[in-house]
Amino acid sequence: MESPENLSARVRQQDPGEEAASLLAGALYHQARCNALNETGLLDSPDEHTFDRLTSLVSKLMQVPVSLVSLVDTDRQFFKSQCGLPEPWASLRQTPLSHSFCQHVVASGEPLIVEEATRHALVANNLAIRDLNVLAYLGIPLFTPDGQAIGSLCAIDSKSRAWTEKDVEVLSEIADLVMTEIAMRHHLRERKRAEQGLADIAQQLLASNEDLRQFASIASHDLQEPLRKIQTFADRLSSNYSDEIDERGQGYLERMTATSKRMQHLIDALLDLTRVTSQSQPYVPTDLDQVLGEVLCDLGQRIEDAAGRVEIGALHTVVADPHQMQQLLQNLVGNALKFYKEGTPPVVRVHGELCDTSNGEPAMYRFFVEDNGIGFDPTLAERLFQPFVRLHGRHLYEGTGIGMAICKKIVERHGGTISARSTPGEGATFIVTLPVR
Repeated sequence: MESPENLSARVRQQDPGEEAASLLAGALYHQARCNALNETGLLDSPDEHTFDRLTSLVSKLMQVPVSLVSLVDTDRQFFKSQCGLPEPWASLRQTPLSHSFCQHVVASGEPLIVEEATRHALVANNLAIRDLNVLAYLGIPLFTPDGQAIGSLCAIDSKSRAWTEKDVEVLSEIADLVMTEIAMRHHLRERKRAEQGLADIAQQLLASNEDLRQFASIASHDLQEPLRKIQTFADRLSSNYSDEIDERGQGYLERMTATSKRMQHLIDALLDLTRVTSQSQPYVPTDLDQVLGEVLCDLGQRIEDAAGRVEIGALHTVVADPHQMQQLLQNLVGNALKFYKEGTPPVVRVHGELCDTSNGEPAMYRFFVEDNGIGFDPTLAERLFQPFVRLHGRHLYEGTGIGMAICKKIVERHGGTISARSTPGEGATFIVTLPVR
């Protein structure tokens, strides 16, 4: 399909006739232009004071009997606003294209200046001369924000008139006001669409979270029930038939019990991961100092058993889910206590800082959890946060390999980031950045 620009150029070069009429129709029927016109929502819409003020202003400033905001469709022109138009056209608020000068403005995308219509080659046969008494016409094209010509702001006189440069300038400035109003409505519609899209996504997320919660509940019951039976029968075998089972059988039994317990821990860890989103709490101002105090109370026995200590710098308050902040800090501090070097008591240091100031106020808070443990290969830092990834053997350190994945999910749910750095044998540092609000 030929572009509107090429069609417009050819229309301007043609004398009136069948070929010119065909080219004109092609320009008006261009799909992108038609879509843009319909998208405005202005066709066949009621009178509006916003547009009526502008056509009234045109009539007063330019001293013309008629002014129009005309939207050109494929078979008619619709008057979004009119000032001074005679009946029945004022009530009909439209004319067929046989009565339209504005169609030529739209087709060319340029102003149309007609001083004496009966002697102008482009419109001499237009029925608006006879039926609407149009003899002098000045029209400025109206464009949508994406550059599609949809109509014209025009000034009309019932007698011949020599339009001045000042006339063109005034009408062009008022046309800019009309286009500004159209653009504002366009952006408002786009914003409403975006908001509706976000609302739809939020609803889908709620439904997805509910499905996840139900799945977790089913998985919790259906997967754990067989495990409980395995553990029960293993206990019965060990209690009631220990004398009849040889050493090798006892070894099998112990391995079966240990494996079922490990499976139990994996299921519990998976459920913890799903609960990050399916059982979240509202965000409220959360004092991380207080949360860390509760975490250290829960970890007190582990710290004592390892003869370790936790050094605390002043932390900050963030708007967050308090339960998940406790889960985050417990995983990070507990992880630091777990991977200590043999013969060296673990030392964990937790401290933070405000950062990324916006409008004079800090927008983000960053805190660090540092330890003096065994560390890890820094090239594996990203793998730490993947579910079930373990950098050290199960026989050396207990765990399911899902704790850091839970940390990452919690932090990202709060709009933050988490990363880790380390040197093998020299400890590790986990860095968490969270929005203050």
